[in-house]
Amino acid sequence: MKSLKGKFHHRSPCRRSLKPRILLCRPARGSSPVSLHVVKPLCPLGQPLGKSMSNQVPGHSGLKWLLEEGCEFMLSPRNRSAAQGFTLIEVLITIMVIGVAFSAIAATMLSYSRGNQQVILKNEVARLTEQYMEKYRQTGSYGTMRTDTAENVTVAGRSITFQTDFCPTDGPTAMACDSASVYIRVTALNGTTVIQKTETFFTAL
Repeated sequence: MKSLKGKFHHRSPCRRSLKPRILLCRPARGSSPVSLHVVKPLCPLGQPLGKSMSNQVPGHSGLKWLLEEGCEFMLSPRNRSAAQGFTLIEVLITIMVIGVAFSAIAATMLSYSRGNQQVILKNEVARLTEQYMEKYRQTGSYGTMRTDTAENVTVAGRSITFQTDFCPTDGPTAMACDSASVYIRVTALNGTTVIQKTETFFTAL
């Protein structure tokens, strides 16, 4: 057996309640902290032990306490293994809790990242759609713009198709195409999914 010296976190366990509890003793330098389950109180409530008094803890073979301002005890190998096993369980539980917490944080960050990419994609598609419309507006020869076009552009890491329809058959009759006017529809597609659709009517003055 090995004698260790340390100090209680509380000055005297006898000043605490009489309920069974765990007493933690911090041993001398070079030894690991030890926690022990004491079934019965070491002395009556309110009567701390003196420096020269000792007490055999009931139910703990090989464990002898000398209570002063600190503690001195002898711990058998059997009790030492039990204390270390209890600490190992605490460590494993802590690791599991931390792992679950980090998994939840990672899932939240991934969801936020995907949502942020969607916002960036839609904003960029809207900007490019307006650029197409502005280019057609500045052409001026509205009566000759009749050939539909499609162009693939990489936006936020995705291939987006900008499809332009001049004078679509389902356009409004009040905005029919003629020699001086054109009705234009620009559709942004991610595969077969429509991200944005913009329509406008230009006429020469």
